[in-house]
Amino acid sequence: MKYILTTIILAFGLLPAFSQVRIDTGKYTDWHVDSHGNILINTSREILKFDNKGNIIAKWTPPATNNIIYIDASDNLRVLVFYPESYQISVLDRHLLEIADPLDLTISGIYDITKVCRSISGGIWAADMQTNTIYELQNNLRINLSFSFSNYGHVSEIKKMVAYDQQLWFLMTDSTWLVLDFFGQYLTRHYQKGLEKSQISKQIVHFIDEGDLYSYDIKLKESKVVASNVAAIKGCFIYTDLLYLFEDKCITIRNLNTDYTD
Repeated sequence: MKYILTTIILAFGLLPAFSQVRIDTGKYTDWHVDSHGNILINTSREILKFDNKGNIIAKWTPPATNNIIYIDASDNLRVLVFYPESYQISVLDRHLLEIADPLDLTISGIYDITKVCRSISGGIWAADMQTNTIYELQNNLRINLSFSFSNYGHVSEIKKMVAYDQQLWFLMTDSTWLVLDFFGQYLTRHYQKGLEKSQISKQIVHFIDEGDLYSYDIKLKESKVVASNVAAIKGCFIYTDLLYLFEDKCITIRNLNTDYTD
């Protein structure tokens, strides 16, 4: 694992003076901020968990040579780690300890799963390439319900899948978010530039476009600028009065004045 360096500095200029935490992570492919403000990043070879002061509080390495493709940390107590090379999901607790043996998704009778996410009912949503179908699997991996994705394209066009607020959100290769209900019925589509890098976990999300930080109401589809001169290649997130900026090889956490949060 690459050396992780955390520095605390005092920054000025973007907003009123605030303390700043910088975490030098090295390359990572995915990130998630949990409901306690902790950060999980996926380096493909391991998962690292930091608190909002930049300290590493847990890490986990997959078995054998599996490469981690996706993590779903929407439930702090049940983090899902997907590696499709073996069609398996590891389930971790909040300390990134394995709760049980990895789940073998082939037990469900589905053999070409490309994307997964947590089901609100406690199971797993899975996108199957071979049949172009979205399945909800129960805890025992039996199929609970399914629907064809054919009306919206092919599951190979799905970059990410998220279950939120009784809806399924699909980030497509054209960088739009397609939103369906749990039976595959069309609800809406979000075309907002920059939103493709947002974490969909609450009604007001944030994104950066051309140096401006925006808040976006996913129900009203309304956006507004909340700060300027902000940069983050991989996206951003606001937790209480903390702004997380995800760069290519580092993460910056800024303590913002509450006037600038939504």
